[in-house]
Amino acid sequence: MSYIVKNYLRVLEVISSLNCELEYKSGVGAKVKMYDIEVVALSLTSEYMSKDSENDLFKKLVNSSIPNLIERSQFNKRHRKLFEFSEKIRTTLASSFLELENYFIIDSIPLEICKKSYKKHPYIFRKSRKRIETLFSQLCDQFKIRNNYTKSFEGFKTRILAKITALTLVQYNNKFIFDRPINNIKIQII
Repeated sequence: MSYIVKNYLRVLEVISSLNCELEYKSGVGAKVKMYDIEVVALSLTSEYMSKDSENDLFKKLVNSSIPNLIERSQFNKRHRKLFEFSEKIRTTLASSFLELENYFIIDSIPLEICKKSYKKHPYIFRKSRKRIETLFSQLCDQFKIRNNYTKSFEGFKTRILAKITALTLVQYNNKFIFDRPINNIKIQII
């Protein structure tokens, strides 16, 4: 049995134990081959395993032991229709943590959204937005700003400051020492 199928079965087991499968129905298709909860479980498994290509996922599942596997395009339609059901699963899972903690911290990072009916902004705003998005990508990819294993807030803020300072140092060297583009950071600074 493949790792994908093993993970899928585990995810399915956990979300089935939440007993919220009958509250929502996708209503897609005349005869349901794969239950709604199975569609959501496959979606969650894909995300958990960092499978960002559904084509790749379904190629790997062709000869899998998931007996009622639906076709990829049908999966996409069903998955979109099951947004509220997925949200119900998320809130049910999250509510499990309410008893464990007194305080919760909410943070954010900008994410690009769909550009259907997108109206272009003036050039100066597009240029600035592109620079900001590039900087966030660099902080995430090269400086791994999302990976932080500190055990205190003091350690956290020190680590974040070090990452931002390192980026600023590279930018400073590029601009004032080497006369290179400021955000060209995957190069040597010596």
